[in-house]
Amino acid sequence: MFKVALIGCGNLGSRHLQALKLTNKELDITVCEPDEQAIKIAQERYNQVEGSSFRKTIRFISDYRELSEDIDLVIVATTSASRFSIAEWVLLHVNIKYILLEKVVFQSLDELDQFSDLLRNRAVKVWVNCPRRMFEFYKKLKSQIYGKSDINMTIQGVEWGMACNAIHILDLYRFLTGFTVCEYNNEKMFQGYYDSKREGYLEFYGKIELTTDKGKLILDCDKGDVATDRIIIQMPEEWIEIDESTREATIHSYEKEEVTERLSVDIKYQSFLTNIVVEQIINNGECELSIYEDSALLHKILLSCFLNHINKYTNVEVKKCPIT
Repeated sequence: MFKVALIGCGNLGSRHLQALKLTNKELDITVCEPDEQAIKIAQERYNQVEGSSFRKTIRFISDYRELSEDIDLVIVATTSASRFSIAEWVLLHVNIKYILLEKVVFQSLDELDQFSDLLRNRAVKVWVNCPRRMFEFYKKLKSQIYGKSDINMTIQGVEWGMACNAIHILDLYRFLTGFTVCEYNNEKMFQGYYDSKREGYLEFYGKIELTTDKGKLILDCDKGDVATDRIIIQMPEEWIEIDESTREATIHSYEKEEVTERLSVDIKYQSFLTNIVVEQIINNGECELSIYEDSALLHKILLSCFLNHINKYTNVEVKKCPIT
């Protein structure tokens, strides 16, 4: 049986677990979670899923250091503060083939580099879970615009979680355009920083402009009571407005100044994605998600941007960015 270890079964981790039950492969699943309440909720959610006809075994342990020496795939779904130490321990102590990391992957530039060094002489494949590149809508859009220039993309809205979700949008823009050069401008971010809904983590607001060799990406997040967002992609002859909350997209013509087409946008939740990723890994040794080396470059851009902003308002240089 393909051995999977899920480290962290909180809200997102429990969704990974539900999807594992759907996998059309036989799985030996170990869930590592110290919080008894989180385990209870994860077990309830796991039992809510009918699952596939392929056999699954599952056990729960409180400490990831109790993992067996041989694991095929480890999914690290903890918050970012502990993720580096966990991923490092796994690489050093477990005979492993594949790792899937949640994001924001790590909190510092040093941790990103240290993990790259750890991977250098190991035959371990690592991916980062930014799953929009798995959605059929975006795959089709990529086939139409990849490699072209003058592709500008904006995400704008209220309370969409810039600190946590900016990496998703930057990864999507990279996926769609294939940009190789990127510089940030954070002068239009709101002054200071804000407490996140998660204790011990920060949130940011305002506007970040990223200039690449394929066009511009603008991250625009305002404060408010109700979370909203839309993605706008501007191309030389037309522009697309994407509303993932309604799963609709409209194509607008500059020349005709009207909507020329309406499209549906497929949005898959994590509880219906991890099974696809696992099946791809078992069948091909690959999956559609970003490999660590590529995602680390994108993380460095955003971490540098956020740390630069934080350090404008601190007396001591901050090197770890408390976002997750």
